[in-house]
Parts: sequence; structure tokens; C-alpha cells
Amino acid sequence: MKFSVIIPVYNASKFIDYCVESVLSQSYSDLEVILINDGSTDKSGEICEGFARKDNRVKVYHQENQGAAVARNHGIRKATGDYLLFPDSDDYYASSLGFEEINNQLEETKADVLIHDSFVERGNGTPDDLHSSLLREEVLKLEKIEFIEFLIKKDKLTRSAWTKVISRSFLSKNNILFPTVRQTEDTGFTAELVRLGNSFDWYEKQFYAYVKHDESVTAKRLPESIIHDSFSVIKTAVINGELIKDSRYREAYYSYLAYPYVVLIGQTKEAINRGVIKENTILNDLKQYSFLMKYNLNPKLKVIKHLYKLFGYSMIVFLLSVMMELTYRKQGV
Repeated sequence: MKFSVIIPVYNASKFIDYCVESVLSQSYSDLEVILINDGSTDKSGEICEGFARKDNRVKVYHQENQGAAVARNHGIRKATGDYLLFPDSDDYYASSLGFEEINNQLEETKADVLIHDSFVERGNGTPDDLHSSLLREEVLKLEKIEFIEFLIKKDKLTRSAWTKVISRSFLSKNNILFPTVRQTEDTGFTAELVRLGNSFDWYEKQFYAYVKHDESVTAKRLPESIIHDSFSVIKTAVINGELIKDSRYREAYYSYLAYPYVVLIGQTKEAINRGVIKENTILNDLKQYSFLMKYNLNPKLKVIKHLYKLFGYSMIVFLLSVMMELTYRKQGV
């Protein structure tokens, strides 16, 4: 079984070495690294080419700057592996045995999507114990619907593409690509994995290190264009959800969408307060999907559901904007 590791690279010269080395140093060697240089203006492109010269498993493609989604889709089209992974260029894989252990699991289950855990790295290194709080034996006995519900309840079904190992044939068969937006493409991509996946697996280690630093995209207040992109992703995902015939599975799917929806409400109102968005039109558009707040499998949303029932949409908008402002201040942005 071969893995294709697709990494979009944009001005990542400070980080890309560590990311790529964490892949090439895996004990499992049947893999390719596809580096998509997304119009970098620093030395990222040269660094990528250097990896390709040293290791024939590394392939480099250059494109004009179009964002991570377009870069990842470029990588999907170039990939030759059986399963695809999508790390960010400033993160890394924390265990050199991860690919080998995941390969062993997928040889057994042939799952469309394997999901694994991650941890946040703030410059304090890798934890001594990488084991997840969620054990594989707990989830393998579950039916698909139960599996998705269980992961949401445990807050383990994240939007991030980097916690997924995905069958290339599954993506091809279902024509799944990343939405071509500048940010939040992971939300729509993962929604399609949940909606269309027939079989899932779980790797019970915190295999992936999500590195938090000042240059992280998530540590920035959002411009109007990203707000509109995020709304487009949510809108499309909700419409696609209507195609799910099984009502219980549709509810699980909407439970996944509920959290990014609630976050977007807070981000939108904060942007309005900041004067970045001049009108409340998008908040009114978001209101039509407020039914998502009744799906509270995610423990983070239980309070939101009750407050929404008691006080309505306008109060939720206000409260979420306050929470978002406090979050940004805590991050120092």
C-alpha cells in the first residue's frame, strides 16, 4: 500500500524542512511526498527542489498563488498512492511509526477514511505519551452512524484535513475535491467525507502535531472575503446534507456542521463590529441555517442550544461575537 502525502507550501521556509523530514523519516517507506509550491516569494520553492534532488520519493510542482485548496486539488490529481494525507507545511508527524501502523490497520479494514488524533504544539515539544483518549476497540464495533455520532460526542471529528487518511479511489469515485476557497476548505471537504464515506477507521494515537505560532492562519482576524467563503462552504454543505436519505445519519452530519456554523456566526458579527463588513446581510443569510444549533452532539454546543431556545438568534449572535473577541484578544490579534 502506498501513501501520497500532499503538502501545499506558501512562504514556509521556516517550517517546511521539519514537516517533510517527519514524513521521509517514517519507518514505512512506500510513500510519495507531493509538494505544491503555491507561488511562494521566499526560499520555499528552492527548499522543496532540494528535497526532490535528495529523495526520489519527493515530487515538486509550482503554481501561481491560488491558496491551499487549489494546491491540494493539484496534488490529488498528481497523486499515485492508495491513500492520501494532507499535512500543513508548518506542522509535523510526531511518530516515525505512524505510517507503518496506519498501513497495518488499513490493510485489515480497507476503510474509505481513517481518522486519527492530534495535539497542539506550542513550542513545548512532543508529549511523552501519544495515545489518544479514544481507543480503536471502542469504535470498530460500531456501525457507521454510531461511529460518526461517537466521534462527534467525543469532539474527535474535527474539520481539519490533516487528521484524515483517505482512499484515493474513494475520492475519485465520488469526485471529491477541496472547495476552491481561500480558507475553511477543510470544513466542506470533511463534510463530503462524512456524507459519502461508507467505511471508517480510527488510529488511536495523537499522530499529528498542530503547531501554534504567530504566523498561523487561525491566529488572524478574518477579512470579509474569508467570511463570505466560509458562508459559501456552510451553505453548500447544508444543501448537500439534504441528499442524505437516512434521517439519523443526516442528523449526525448536521451535528458535524453545527460547530463551524456557530463559529462563523461569531466571526461574522465580530467582523461587523470591526467595520470590515458593512452590512448585516450575511447574518440574516446565516439565520436560515439556525436549525443547525438544535444538533448538539458536540459537547461544545450544548450550552449554545439551550441559550438559543431561551433567547433566540439575536442574543446568540451577540454572545458569540463577545466570545470571538475574547478569543482573538487571548491570541494577541
